[in-house]
Amino acid sequence: MVPTISLIPGLNSQKVYLAVNGRVEERVVKTGIRTSEQVQILEGLEPGDKVLTTGLLQVRPGLAVRVVSHQPENTQQENGGQVQVGSEQVQVNGDQQIGGQP
Repeated sequence: MVPTISLIPGLNSQKVYLAVNGRVEERVVKTGIRTSEQVQILEGLEPGDKVLTTGLLQVRPGLAVRVVSHQPENTQQENGGQVQVGSEQVQVNGDQQIGGQP
């Protein structure tokens, strides 16, 4: 499950942004059950992936980012693995801090 605010709608698919090795990566996902606050991801994510939940308008694939804090919101057992999601506070290009808790 990921927060619904992390989903980015497209014409024929939905995607999320991840922090991977200091860069923003775009990942197309297949969704399942949805609540008002969370959505099930059926395909496209692996346990431990760091899904960006804030600052989505400022980032783009390949942009250098540094995760400066991780606020776990939920854990879920799925297929023997633990999926952890939360707000990622990142710095873009080392100088602009976006997202996270105030």
